[in-house]
Amino acid sequence: MKARYSDDYVVIASLYGRGEGFKADETPLPGDEIARVFSAATLDRYVMDLRKLPRSGALRVWFDTQQPVPTTLDPLKLYDRLALARAFDAIAWLGVVTPFRPGK
Repeated sequence: MKARYSDDYVVIASLYGRGEGFKADETPLPGDEIARVFSAATLDRYVMDLRKLPRSGALRVWFDTQQPVPTTLDPLKLYDRLALARAFDAIAWLGVVTPFRPGK
């Protein structure tokens, strides 16, 4: 896709800190390290353009190092290890996620 659409193709990860209002067996599990790092910002929700990261330094190193990222509710495979700056162009951070309840 990136080869075909070049700069018109952007991969955005959606990451979250914690879930509220879910049934006990539905609660999404956040990645502890991911939640700690992204929750440190003063905003509850934001988008971070990873294409604008510095080319070197501690921030670049952290985003280029594989981090445990929650990817599924499958109890046998809760996390994938991804270098966020290499896997995504941007991150949409949601501090708290809630379930969709139609009709409410």
